[in-house]
Amino acid sequence: MRQQILPLMPSGASKINDILSVTREAGYLRYYLGTFQIGFHKEDDAGSFKSKICELVFSGSCRNVDVLNAFGISPTSLKRWLRQYDKNGAEIFHRLPNTRRGTVFTDE
Repeated sequence: MRQQILPLMPSGASKINDILSVTREAGYLRYYLGTFQIGFHKEDDAGSFKSKICELVFSGSCRNVDVLNAFGISPTSLKRWLRQYDKNGAEIFHRLPNTRRGTVFTDE
């Protein structure tokens, strides 16, 4: 018989699954495994959000459907992020986008 884990979560936390939760406080998203904080980032930092979500899914801490339900992400976006994370790692979400440089006209 498996031991049942009590659903211990910080007050005001939104449930991701039975053991993971997230809180929004003072402009930060904080992720908890039970009552232990496992990560945080600024609420408006999209790269860190994508990286953390992929990390949780790839570590087996939660399933795709848990993330979709908790954050309201489209399935297509999540699949794209997971594919990018699997191929290039977390740094893919923190790179500056490639920009085209304008043509420089010379006298010639």
